[in-house]
This record gives sequence, structure tokens and C-alpha cells, in this order.
Amino acid sequence: MSPRLPLRELEEASANPAGYRAKLFGPPRRPQGSIYFNSLRNAIFNFHKPRWTAAQAERYLEQRLDSAANASRKAEILDQFHWYLEQYKDLGWPKALTRLNLNICLPSWAPADLVLSGQIARVDFVPSGGYAGWIFVSGNAYGWREELRMPLLQEALAQKMSVTTDEIIVGLYAFESRSVEHTSYSAAEVMRACSSLERVLQRLHV
Repeated sequence: MSPRLPLRELEEASANPAGYRAKLFGPPRRPQGSIYFNSLRNAIFNFHKPRWTAAQAERYLEQRLDSAANASRKAEILDQFHWYLEQYKDLGWPKALTRLNLNICLPSWAPADLVLSGQIARVDFVPSGGYAGWIFVSGNAYGWREELRMPLLQEALAQKMSVTTDEIIVGLYAFESRSVEHTSYSAAEVMRACSSLERVLQRLHV
């Protein structure tokens, strides 16, 4: 299996290259994630499917959480689902895609089998033109604008949608802190992110 570096782990790889190298080239990892947040994400994706209603998506979420032990956590997740529906309605941008997987172009010297990838949870049509790509996180929004993955996602989404990077907005839904934020990185910021990525890969000795 090809070594895979998830975009969400770039900060970890940058902070501890030696430790992360063992993780990157070690045994395949099992899927991780909280049953609560995974269920919430799946319910949201169901809500965005054709012919699904908010009520049907909520029933799905309730059924998925039925066997979960933490009653207060279940109530919190349901409240977060309702918060998301309100935020989506208030924003009013038409949804284009969900669960869009993107691979990041790597330098020519990187191993041919190395994969750097991430997922944009939702892509919207922006009424003024272009697209917005959103990621979902279970916690808060602190520091997300400085994360290396965000300008890289902006560039990758621009390539996928055949537009320029200035026609792309990237943003984040932070469910714990109930915040929705977005930005658009300049061409210079995107270029600096690409250079930073090369340095991370060099430090990983890929």
C-alpha cells in the first residue's frame, strides 16, 4: 500500500518529522474517529443528498447514536446538527458537492507512490462567482488560518474546478465552538505554502 500523508496531519509531520516518518512508513493504520462526530458528518452528508429531508437526516443520526452510552454527548451532537442546518440556511450558498477527495501535487523528486490527500466536506457555488470549500472539525476554529493544509486545499480545489485560486474560498465549520469562518489566500500565500510543503517533505526524507 502506498504511504499516505493526510493533509490534516501536516502540522504533526512538520513539528516532529522523525516521529512522523515512522508513522508514515509504518504498518497501515486503522480508521479512527469518534462515533459521535462520524455520525454527525454522515447525517449532514445525507441531508445534502437528493430527496433527503432534514427530518430524515435527523432520524438517521438518532438511530446511529441510539446505542451510544453518553446521553449528554448525544444531546450535544443533535444540537450541533441543528446548528449546522441553521448556518447552512443562513449562508444561502447552493451546494455543489460533498465529500470531495483531493490529491495534492508533489514535487517531482518525491516518491511516485507517496500520496498527500485530504477531503473537502462541502463545496458551494459562491453567488459572486467561484467556489467555496469547507472542512468540518469537531473542536474549535483556533489557528486554522495558519494551517499549511488550507492554502494547499485552495489550490487543489481551484485545479479540480478549473478556476484560478482567487476564485476559491476555503473555510471551516467548527462544531464545538459553533463557529463558521472562511478566507481566500493570495497567490503569494499559496506559493509560500507549496514551498513549506517541500521543506516538510525534505525533513521527512521521503
